[in-house]
Amino acid sequence: YQIGTAAELLWFGQQVADRYYSIWATLTADINMEGESWPTLARYRGTFDGAGHTISNLTIPEGFVSQLAGGTIKNLTLKNFSSKVSKEQLNSKSVGLLLGENTASGTRIVNCDVVDSALNFQAAGYPDSGKNGLLVGRSKAAILIDGCTIANSTLYEASSMGYRFGGILGGNTASEYDSVVRNCNMWNTYLLSYRNPESGTNYGLIGGEGNAVTVENF
Repeated sequence: YQIGTAAELLWFGQQVADRYYSIWATLTADINMEGESWPTLARYRGTFDGAGHTISNLTIPEGFVSQLAGGTIKNLTLKNFSSKVSKEQLNSKSVGLLLGENTASGTRIVNCDVVDSALNFQAAGYPDSGKNGLLVGRSKAAILIDGCTIANSTLYEASSMGYRFGGILGGNTASEYDSVVRNCNMWNTYLLSYRNPESGTNYGLIGGEGNAVTVENF
């Protein structure tokens, strides 16, 4: 399907939310989503091709795609994105502005950028949900993240318990050793934590539990 308007993008989102998990989409224009409400897209395993276009001004749940199960997102820029996840939801979910969580091997994130965006966990008492990232929250299976950039963005965390968060990837808990993050960069971007230093916070380009990840050409 070719997507060129906010209404068409919302239609695509509703299709995935209605369990058409393998639907493919290609953007044909930049899309401003200001004032729109985005659904939770779980178990998506199709291909979403931004074709070099930008989606802007959207508040998302756990991610633009909340959960990928072997799908592909490529050639897409997100601008002025934020998340509305509550501390109660974070008991069981990870957050990433592009992708919240990967659950199946073969997932590919290629040539995707996040700019002028923010994740803010500012309320005290957020649980130790674990893995949150500006691009991808958590990967539970092998993932390829290639050619992605974070720019002019902030992840700010001011809760009271242990967190793992990253710019490109919040955390990788896959058991196999074939996740790859390569040709990615971050600039003018801040990962900020205000908390007890003994609370167990880990952060970086790849956050806590970054096991089984090969990193190339940062």
